[in-house]
Amino acid sequence: MFANGDVAWLNEHADAAINAIADAQRLIVGLDARTMFSDGGYTETPISAWTEAPNEGSDDAIERARGEALDALLLAKSEGTHVLLNWLKERDAIRADGCGEDVR
Repeated sequence: MFANGDVAWLNEHADAAINAIADAQRLIVGLDARTMFSDGGYTETPISAWTEAPNEGSDDAIERARGEALDALLLAKSEGTHVLLNWLKERDAIRADGCGEDVR
């Protein structure tokens, strides 16, 4: 975990992190590639973002988000040294404007 609250995993652990988050019934809403530098700086590249599908149940949304995150891993790993994941505690935390409330 970083000082700003971001959570990232080394590339080789990212698939296990995605599965653990989804297994805990959390909805993965974003995946970024992050490269860390020795001076504490970093670059970040957005790779994928979950979008809501009409009439999709929570379990289906969680599984679709898991699949999309796993599919995006190859690109993320080619773009950085770490994979940053964003998730919501529940799908219901998605507000009407499509933005998520951070309820980790």
